[in-house]
Order: sequence, then C-alpha cells, then structure tokens
Amino acid sequence: MDADGDEALVSYIGAFVENPTTPNPFALAVLSRTLSPGREEGLVPTVPEHFDGAVFQILRLGDDGNEICGSGYFVAPGLGLTATHVFDGVEKGDRFRALSPRNDGSLQQWTIEQLRRGIVRRDDVLTGAGEVRQHDVALFSLKPQFDLPPLLAQNIISLEVEEPRVGDLLTVVGFRAPLVEVTGHREARSEFQFLSSVGRILDVFPAGRGWNFPAPMLIADLETLGGMSGGPVFNRNGRAIGVLTGSLGDANGGRPSYVTLSWSAMTLEVDASWPSNWPHGKGSLRFAAMNGMAAVHGLEYRGAVDATAIVIPQRAE
Repeated sequence: MDADGDEALVSYIGAFVENPTTPNPFALAVLSRTLSPGREEGLVPTVPEHFDGAVFQILRLGDDGNEICGSGYFVAPGLGLTATHVFDGVEKGDRFRALSPRNDGSLQQWTIEQLRRGIVRRDDVLTGAGEVRQHDVALFSLKPQFDLPPLLAQNIISLEVEEPRVGDLLTVVGFRAPLVEVTGHREARSEFQFLSSVGRILDVFPAGRGWNFPAPMLIADLETLGGMSGGPVFNRNGRAIGVLTGSLGDANGGRPSYVTLSWSAMTLEVDASWPSNWPHGKGSLRFAAMNGMAAVHGLEYRGAVDATAIVIPQRAE
C-alpha cells in the first residue's frame, strides 16, 4: 500500500455547527479521503489509520449473539454505503451497529437507522408479470452512539462515477474481525484485521450481468476474504467507485471478485436524523454533494431525483 503523500490526499469539504442553540453544540468538519493506488497486486494486511474512521465494520446484534456481517464506508456525515447482501438473513429484533476505528485508539459506535437498496424490475413480454431484483449496493443512515466531542472530524470517502475500463488497477479495503464484544450502550471492543487487495479489472458490465447481477458491475482480479464485503473499491484516482460484492472463493479467500458500481445509490434517499440539517429528515447523496457534505466526482444531477436524472460521463479514449 502506498502511504506516501497521505496528507495531500485528504481534502477539506466544509464545516457547520450542529444544534447551535442546544446546551451541547458541536462543530462538524467534513474531510474527504482518497487512496493512492497500491504498488503490488495481491491481498495484504494493512492499517486503517489513513481512513481514520471513514471505513467501518457492520455488526449485527441478535438474540443468538453478535456477528460481523461485513464492511462499509461513510460517504457523507451520517450516510454510508455497503453491499446489500451484508444484511441478508435479518430477523425480527436484530439491530445493527457500525464500528469505526479512529486514530486516537477509540472505536466509535454508530446506530444504523434505515437502509435503502437499489432495485430493478423486469416484466415478462408475453405475460406482463413483473419481477423485482435488488442491486447489491445500499445507502443507509447512521447516528452516533457515543458522546460527541466539541469538534467532530467526520472523515468520508471520496466517490467517482464513471465507466471503468478493462485493465484498470483497483484497490479494495475491508475488515476481517474474529472477535467483537459490545461492553455497553456506548462501548464496544473489537479485535480485527484490516486488509487491502490490489488487482486489475477483467471485465465490465455497465448494464449488469444477467438477472443475478442486475446492477452495473465489474469483475476484477482481486483476492478477497469474508468480512470484506461492502468495503470500498478505489479506482486509479484513489476514489471509490463501488462496493465489494464477493468472490468465487469461500470465506477463506478467493479470486476473481465481483464489484457492484455505486451508480444506483446516487438517487437513493433514506430517513436520517443526524446531522439535523438534512431537509425534512431525508438524507441523500444528491443533497450532500450539492451542499458540501460529500465529494462526488464525475456526476451531473439533472431534474428530479430518479434513475434518469443522473448522467454517467464517458471516459475519453
């Protein structure tokens, strides 16, 4: 992993004061983070310090115990992206937390409030019967489950929307956590391994790959492990272009890997209670990008918020 020039890869997006009239106001600074492309292809342990809380583990709290379901990442204050299948098998009463390790040694807990999945509908030409499939990319809202400091530096991942090319170099990061313990309402302990994998794109499917992969996706020569699903996948510019969906291997690793592009998440909207400046309590990447709360490159919004309202730029030859 190339750590050179990390400071130059962290850009200041904006800041505002949350609830300035309350007895305990705090300032929120939004910092966008990109990642230098890896130098060596393959899967290696690394350290999460560069992200400082922007990438997190997703934890299910169930009656049968706690389980790490996958990884995810902040794309705006209180908004995260992950793979939809990370939440498969949810049972009534299950609760979800995001655990984000910070560079000061703390492990911040976030409550996951609401999740929205991209979907696609296919109608049978002869019968007119319809079937709906979910994209394996989901936008969800989070609120802090920890005491807010006077100044909270909210690190987010910088995004890029484009059509990738075969041969491009990608980097994916994510967690593998053998032990997670929730010790209190606002406390948790986690022993984890943070992993990084570098590989090249083998094939790209802008319209999806059959009915099992209905969303824009790609296949890459990335070796990945169980627990990394939902982690950010970075392009040559160091910006996230999607989420890790899985690989042809098992929980102990394998390649190639599938990546779902984040295009459909750009039009999703979720109920969001934190921070309080979301309009009408609704959080979206559209609003965040247009109001200095997210870093989304290469995307133009037009008109209403729906699948036809975004323009995916074409790369120059």
